[in-house]
Amino acid sequence: DGYEASRRIRASENGARRMPIIALTAHALDGEREKCLQSGMDDYLSKPVRADELVNVLERWLRDREPVARASGQHAAVPVPKEDAVAQIEARIPKLVAETSSACADEVLASYVDEVARAMRNLKQAVLDEDAAQLAKHAHSLNGSSAYLGCQVVRELCLRLEETARGGSLEGADALVYKLSREAERIVAAGHEGRFLKLLASTGAKP
Repeated sequence: DGYEASRRIRASENGARRMPIIALTAHALDGEREKCLQSGMDDYLSKPVRADELVNVLERWLRDREPVARASGQHAAVPVPKEDAVAQIEARIPKLVAETSSACADEVLASYVDEVARAMRNLKQAVLDEDAAQLAKHAHSLNGSSAYLGCQVVRELCLRLEETARGGSLEGADALVYKLSREAERIVAAGHEGRFLKLLASTGAKP
């Protein structure tokens, strides 16, 4: 089945370039996503799958690889975004304001900046302590809030960290935490410099 296939693919890679594996399943059950990640998969889609969801998940995991070919057979390249974490959050702000209010969006963003800084401290400590359970816990939490703010760069790294930790191994976790810390520094700096606040003000939305 797909779980066993994923485990065998990961075992065969033996440190070589990692191939993205996306789960496509009819089971939208609690624990299904965790089961997929534990078997070595990178992400999860449940049926019925919408075309835009499929394109988004492919672009997310193929960002640093070859452009995704469209299913039409014409092999037209889908633009692969090269945005960093801050740019992704900034792109989400107008929709966030439209869904809530500028005051609520400001509160969400400020809370996220604080969470990112706190999560990085906890993740680094978990690596030092070789504590896989705490690593998975903090990566999972940051993944959720990052997904809400459209911050796919952070989300991808958190998913990989969580997968690594839930697999019972911390091999490669320090490198992932380092990459995550670079994005976290950009997010925290943008928050402290008022970049998100300025963009909120430019939307012209009412508090």
